[in-house]
Amino acid sequence: MKRLKYAMLLALIIFSINSQGDIIITEQPTKHKHIITNLTDYPDVVVFVKYGLKGVPILANMGFARVPKDGVIKKHLYSEMELYAVKKEYLENREDEDIDWKDKQNVMRSSMTILPDYEKTGLENIPEVKHEYEIMGFKDTSMVVFKTKEIYRYNESLHQADSIQYFKYEGDLAKLQKKFN
Repeated sequence: MKRLKYAMLLALIIFSINSQGDIIITEQPTKHKHIITNLTDYPDVVVFVKYGLKGVPILANMGFARVPKDGVIKKHLYSEMELYAVKKEYLENREDEDIDWKDKQNVMRSSMTILPDYEKTGLENIPEVKHEYEIMGFKDTSMVVFKTKEIYRYNESLHQADSIQYFKYEGDLAKLQKKFN
C-alpha cells in the first residue's frame, strides 16, 4: 500500500511538471479612474501607456496604447501601467506599432509606475475612485509624473460628501525641463 501511495505521488509530480494552462486576461470593471490633467500643457509630446505585470514574464508586456487628449487612461484592473512620452514630430511619419521604445532621443519613460487597482475591502459603497496625475516636467532620462489628487465618490445612500486627498510634489521643479529635448 505504501508503494502505491509513493507511485501515485511520483506520477502526480511527473505529470504536473509538464502541465500548462492558459491565462485569460479580460478587462475587469474597476472603480478606479486614472487621469492626466495637464496633457494640453505639453503639445509637443504624445503620452502612451504600457500595460503589463512585472514578475509574470508572459504578462510583462501586454502592449502600448495612446493616452487620449482628455487624459483618461483606459485601465486594466490587474495590470501595472508605465507612462511614456514620445515626441510628436517622431510620430509624424510612422504608425504607433513602428515606435522604437528604446530610442532615447524620441521616447522617454516616466519616473513612476501606476500599480494594479486591486479592489480593497470596505469599498463596496464607493462607486468611483479618481486618481489625478500631472506631468511635472522632464529630466535628462525620464518624464516626471506625479499623483496630485485622489477623489473617493460615495454612494448617495451613505449621505457622505466626497473625500478628496491632495498630494504635494516634493521635488525641485526648477531642475525640471518643460520640454522633452
